[in-house]
Amino acid sequence: MRSLIVIALLIAVALCETEAKCLAIYAPPPKYPALANGQRSEGKGLFICRIDVTTGWVKSVSIAKSTGSAILDAEAIRCFSQWRFRSGCAPDVKMPITFTNKRKT
Repeated sequence: MRSLIVIALLIAVALCETEAKCLAIYAPPPKYPALANGQRSEGKGLFICRIDVTTGWVKSVSIAKSTGSAILDAEAIRCFSQWRFRSGCAPDVKMPITFTNKRKT
């Protein structure tokens, strides 16, 4: 049976524009949405989180490189919007994400 895997930077460390590390202190995983026919799209994208450096909350998320699917892009934005970083983080954090239907090994 195939397992659904969603890979994101869930190790809770992301690279900032300054190449300094930003520690995510709250990082819920994304959901893997199905299409109307029950299939799941695959795609890799890159998103930019704008961080409130005082609180660490994500203020906004923009798409730097689309996953190729509006549904996956929307889920990545919804997910990353909930993340929180340690205060003092850089104001912009690059967040890669991969949605795939590969088997767990």
